[in-house]
Amino acid sequence: MSVSQLPSPPPPYPIDYVITWVDGADPIHQEERKKALGSTTTTTASATSNRWTDHSELYYAVASIRKFAKFIRNIYVVVSLSQRPRVPENSNVVFVDDLLLFPAPYNQRPTFNSHAIEACLCFIPDLAEHFLYGCDDMFLVGGEFHWFDFFDVGKGNSLTPRFLPGNTFPATSTKLDPSLPGWYAARLQNHKLLQSLFPKKKELFARDAKHQVRAVLKSVMLWMWHHPRIEPLLRQTVATQFRHYTNLEPIGLAVQVARVVVVGGGSISTKPRTRHRPFACVYLTMYDSSDMVREVTKKVAAATPTLLCINDETHSGRPNKSLAEACETVLKLTSG
Repeated sequence: MSVSQLPSPPPPYPIDYVITWVDGADPIHQEERKKALGSTTTTTASATSNRWTDHSELYYAVASIRKFAKFIRNIYVVVSLSQRPRVPENSNVVFVDDLLLFPAPYNQRPTFNSHAIEACLCFIPDLAEHFLYGCDDMFLVGGEFHWFDFFDVGKGNSLTPRFLPGNTFPATSTKLDPSLPGWYAARLQNHKLLQSLFPKKKELFARDAKHQVRAVLKSVMLWMWHHPRIEPLLRQTVATQFRHYTNLEPIGLAVQVARVVVVGGGSISTKPRTRHRPFACVYLTMYDSSDMVREVTKKVAAATPTLLCINDETHSGRPNKSLAEACETVLKLTSG
């Protein structure tokens, strides 16, 4: 038996998984969204219907976790307006209504802002200190993942999140403007704030966290809510019903803050652990070329652990049905 085939030791602490989900076809959701759009200003990209379209991603996301991340204790699915999506049987899913997590007075009306919901994930009852966060379009495919793929062991057996570098942050000189896409403006806000809070660590924050499943510490998020400069920005984010150019991107910020702040002691790991085997990160959309879809299919067939994100982002052309079906084929392989 090779080293890569040896059983993985159990995690030293419970690790949960959190997913955010909404069904935009729900008539109540559509009516509430229509009313909210009539009373607020938001960018077109932040309010297009594709942001809430359900392609059954959640079912396959949960299936992929249970198949390829057996170390996960509970899966929390944060939903809107008491919706209850279809998930695999016996998947140990706990549904949480998003407004139950919001501070007053923002818990009195529905939100359509994923940044606002993410800011409040640390208030999920009984959520483990260590958790993974993924949107419903993020999947674990191709092979088994282990807890130490996402967390490093520090002093005193403490766990610190692994950082997967993504795109270069926007330059801090970039002007915040209402015309900026909500996701881009939030990354810019994060970067400006990090550079200001940790001026001696500016080089550390050159890149954003990769847009894939992310490891998060609940204590760091709670620390952010008690920080005199971050807390007002979190409240401002929660106050907007749709993505807004003034928002933070809270999970991305928490991932970055955890690189320099450890609440309650411990140490920061700067060197990656030796993995049993490498894993891949693939990002594609429902409209990507068939070559990319085939590449993902190859990774799944080759049993290569892969973090996969399939985004149904806005596209100027019409959806390519054959590519959408190819994506669905890849996802169904996760629940086989």
